[in-house]
Amino acid sequence: VNISKLNNGRFSKYIRIISNASNNNNLKLTLSGKILTHLYSSKRFLRVLPDANGNIKTSIDLNTEKSNLNITSIYFKEKKSNNKNTPKWQPTPDLYPKFSISKTDTTDTDGYYTYKIDLLMNISPSKQLSGNFFFNTNHPKKKVVEIRGIILPPTKE
Repeated sequence: VNISKLNNGRFSKYIRIISNASNNNNLKLTLSGKILTHLYSSKRFLRVLPDANGNIKTSIDLNTEKSNLNITSIYFKEKKSNNKNTPKWQPTPDLYPKFSISKTDTTDTDGYYTYKIDLLMNISPSKQLSGNFFFNTNHPKKKVVEIRGIILPPTKE
């Protein structure tokens, strides 16, 4: 069964069987459970806004049963633009934020540790950047966590 599109957590699915039986022509079978992925994020989308100095500070939690998770690198890759005014030879370079990681000392009821990742980027984009954040890990079953995101230009004050 492909569960890649289902989120971590409880789920319930059902199948309705309709037959020509005279005593019970309608039957509902329910399947429910809890999906525990190897590594999951607290957010499915990162929306970040620089302050007046161009500093971007945001955080995200990664949860896993692995007691010694390490983040080897994080980068933001802008989605390719369909703008005809942008030359093809001028791609936006990947952005590599500084980051720190901290871990909870105890596990939750499912046996998962929570790792808080604080990101710091010093950029001041002139336009909105849409793309994906990539978290490279040492997890044997989930080497990369990809999260859609957007970096907004600073607000005019």
